[in-house]
Amino acid sequence: MDNIVSDFESFENVFSNSFYKKVVKETLIPIKMSKQEFQNTLIDLYKDIINGNYSPSILRGRIFTYKNNNVARIIPCLTIRDEALYFFLVKLLEEDIATNRIDGTFGGWRLGNAIKELENLEIEYVTNSYNPKLWNKNWKEFSNIVWAKIRTDVYDVAYSLDIANFYDNINLNILEKKLLATVGRKKSQIVYLLIYFLKYWNKSIDNYNYKTVGIPQSEFGDQSRLLANFYLQDYDSIISELCLEQGAEYVRYADDQIIFARNDTDINRIMLSICNELNKIGLNVNASKVHKYTMEELETYYGYEMINDILEENYDSAANTFFALKDNNVKFREDIILRKMLTSGLNNYSKENKDRILSIVTTDDFLLHNGLFYLKKVYGYINEEEKEIFIERLIFLLQTNYYNEFHYSVLKFAKENKLDSLVKIAMDTIRNIPV
Repeated sequence: MDNIVSDFESFENVFSNSFYKKVVKETLIPIKMSKQEFQNTLIDLYKDIINGNYSPSILRGRIFTYKNNNVARIIPCLTIRDEALYFFLVKLLEEDIATNRIDGTFGGWRLGNAIKELENLEIEYVTNSYNPKLWNKNWKEFSNIVWAKIRTDVYDVAYSLDIANFYDNINLNILEKKLLATVGRKKSQIVYLLIYFLKYWNKSIDNYNYKTVGIPQSEFGDQSRLLANFYLQDYDSIISELCLEQGAEYVRYADDQIIFARNDTDINRIMLSICNELNKIGLNVNASKVHKYTMEELETYYGYEMINDILEENYDSAANTFFALKDNNVKFREDIILRKMLTSGLNNYSKENKDRILSIVTTDDFLLHNGLFYLKKVYGYINEEEKEIFIERLIFLLQTNYYNEFHYSVLKFAKENKLDSLVKIAMDTIRNIPV
């Protein structure tokens, strides 16, 4: 298997120091592994690869996150060995599969590759053309592009859509053919090992049955995002060209897509082609998430004016807009704006607005949805008396919910804040979750 990797030094150099910190120190499900043990894991993995002995391990665990209406999203936690293997293989392929990107499409991963560089160049262009201060504040690339389209006054309407169960429905045979056609014979063994991993990574559920569809939405999902983005490149090219022919424009971030159109655009033809082209690769549009917006409605929905106010340090203006929309039952991405206000510093807001924001971010719904980072943020803005009430609420949620992402987040939060009694309660409830 020396055509996959020539020597251990080349193999080891793929992994930076931050890889160890990410997969060992930042995982929600605790794992004890020293740097020496991690090094030994890499040595053993390297030997298994070159000797043809690699086989995926049983998952370390599964994280259940709360979505909506008591529906859970299940995140597999790979072993460190399997996470390293997956990272290594995709890293070897990324320069090849990062080509042929269509303008306005984004994958959202962090491996560092040609696509990322192209995205940065494109954003720099948009930055210089529209709102430099907003773009320079590091707002997500996709959002930059969307707002830029809104502000051109070229389009009248936008249609947003996404792909139903995208990662779960990626056809592995189609993915393999696309990869082999792109990387050529020289890297074929890398592709074969990658597909082998993708077929058998979930042995704890599938046993020895191999998967034919689906890639893991794992805790550290950069590899899968890159593969998923590659999977859509031919589709991107076809739909982008069709939209231009119809006087429309196509943008995509992961599986979220927006078609910008004029009122006289033949949107029926575009949507028919979208459904047809996705079906060819085993995918389908999520019909319940197709929405039509005017430009004003789209801007309101994504909260661009509020985000811009926050970046311009007009904090209370952003909060006043937020509560005006909320009080009038206008549909918009409240979650995005709430998180943005929290990270911008609640002490920058008037007492009235700060108190109203805190009244929302301490609700059960927000706490269950938003994980460790925002637990810590909220805790930092409340007084000692409120902290006691906050911890009591966390205990109640620990004991009345089964979504273990929340439990592991509370456990980590409690350890970091040296809340020993909360640590014990979190550990006890994790042991008794019936999954």
